[in-house]
Amino acid sequence: VVVENCQSLMLREGLSAKEAAKKSMSQITGAIIATTLVTLACYLPLAFYSGMVGMMYVQFAVTMCVALCFSTVVALVLSPVLCAYLLKPPRETPARIFAPFNWTLDRFRRGYLRFVLFFIRHAVITILLFAAFAAALWFVSGKVPTAFLPKEDRGYVSLNARLSEGQSMERAIAVSDAIYERIRQIPGVVSCTQRCGSNGLWGSGENLFTIFTRLEHWDNRKTEEKSIDTVMERIREVLKDFPQVDYSLTQPAAIKGLGGSAGVGFNFCSIEGCEPEELLAAADAFVQDLSTNALVTAAKHGFTCSTPQLELKLDRRKIDILGLTPKTVFATLQNQLASYYVNDFNIKGGVYQVKLQNDPDFRIGIADIEAVHIPTESGSTVPLASLGTVEYVGGTRETMSYNKMLAAWCDVTPALGVSSSDIMRLIERTPKPKGFDIEWGPVQSQEKENEGRLAILMAFALVFAYLFLVAQYESWTIPISVMLSVLFARIPSLDDCCTTLGYLGDNLRTTAENYQDYRFTRSQEFLNIFLLLTRKLETISLTVLTTEHHILAHSSNDNIAFLCHRQCFCLVCLLARINLAMQELILPSTLIARLFKLGLYLLCPVATTRILNINTLRFTCLHCL
Repeated sequence: VVVENCQSLMLREGLSAKEAAKKSMSQITGAIIATTLVTLACYLPLAFYSGMVGMMYVQFAVTMCVALCFSTVVALVLSPVLCAYLLKPPRETPARIFAPFNWTLDRFRRGYLRFVLFFIRHAVITILLFAAFAAALWFVSGKVPTAFLPKEDRGYVSLNARLSEGQSMERAIAVSDAIYERIRQIPGVVSCTQRCGSNGLWGSGENLFTIFTRLEHWDNRKTEEKSIDTVMERIREVLKDFPQVDYSLTQPAAIKGLGGSAGVGFNFCSIEGCEPEELLAAADAFVQDLSTNALVTAAKHGFTCSTPQLELKLDRRKIDILGLTPKTVFATLQNQLASYYVNDFNIKGGVYQVKLQNDPDFRIGIADIEAVHIPTESGSTVPLASLGTVEYVGGTRETMSYNKMLAAWCDVTPALGVSSSDIMRLIERTPKPKGFDIEWGPVQSQEKENEGRLAILMAFALVFAYLFLVAQYESWTIPISVMLSVLFARIPSLDDCCTTLGYLGDNLRTTAENYQDYRFTRSQEFLNIFLLLTRKLETISLTVLTTEHHILAHSSNDNIAFLCHRQCFCLVCLLARINLAMQELILPSTLIARLFKLGLYLLCPVATTRILNINTLRFTCLHCL
């Protein structure tokens, strides 16, 4: 701003560089400070956001505020000095090399002035368009699904798997090796690492194993065949050949430390108290209901009650008669079957522990347990078999308590394109058995607590920005028009939101009977050029529909399709082809492509828009119908 203003003064008033710098600073110093204060007013409220989200927002807000302050200091101190010493008087006539650019810029400026003048003279049209855009932004912004942390391709996936309870470690290793070899052959996979005996969902056990799959570098996985979603789908296909394996395939959390996976986790709790078997049955039923929903790829819980265990039933009367206590029995079992710490000893500079425990050959089965002799006070010993019975039972491997409630940890993997907020609403709507409820995990509880809080901070930001603008313009009304212009800056986001929502579904479908005879009168050759361009693009796949003259050309880049009926000449069909060609030949985010999109949406009353699915649109005029 400082450099441009100095150069403008030197060109218009013929001032020297030093005089132009002095006069420039006298003109724009207040504007620079006011602009900085207005921008700081927008970012500073974010620094007061609390919780896990606030930790991220605070870093962003502090970075922006410090950068703006440094930029202001540079503009007020360094830029004028550099202008006074480095700027040279501009040439009266620009160089010829810049003539085409200046001519183009001048043309665009004149067109822009005519465009603005038209809307100034037609205030009613301006107000109606503004109201329409504001309503569309409000409606679409409320419909776009939200997520605490979006999925992020971090280059690896985790497979938590288990065999049926009671399976040996050798069996788990054999199955893990077979799956390991199959996964390594999937395109896009670099290496795999397997671990038997534990995983992140079911804890520790001889029937559990984990396989971490590392993918190729992101530069080598730009095709759909090697994307992380495709790799995960192929891993699921591999696991279909192992029906004995119960598994949970997840991506890591987008930010390390914020959650264990990219799924939605929660605790399924018994609020009235129950037996573990009742919790298992209720959790199985609830997870099964979630798994049948189309929004869910997989739903698992980590609770089990069928782990083989040994139960010792002591005869308390016999123990009392022999002068023993249960403590003596349990201490003897601890020393001989488990291990008992005695003390430490030093040898060759190292510290080692002394522990008592039977050799493995003397603690294999139930007979070895019953053969353990319990010492009495008289100095004799009594075999454990005479004091009770030992038998196999099924029980829980791990019991989790959440807020003093018996709970089972559940993890839900959303389907492709489904946000965590949609899954959370689905979980809340799913009926739960009587006496059970859900408590969100750490990440989801943060997402739930922060719903709607950002709107309050944004309201404070708008109020502070408005007050600073009032002070800058010394008017109560001018800042309103300045702030309302921000809505038009969000028009490109309307395009992306409409694509995400499938262009608002059938609710925006309109039929314009008055335009059914409207035709585009350009030449046949002009239309054929764009048809040829679109059909030659590599990303366009042609699919013949049920009738022989309908061809659906689908763009895999922007998920927009148009239906061509005998090379229709209606304006909407032509704009659809031009829009698709511009997106493929230039960049989807360029100004020209977005203008064509905007023009297409503004002309939607000319067409009947029908939604095929959430990612595909047909633009079909009445003549085509």
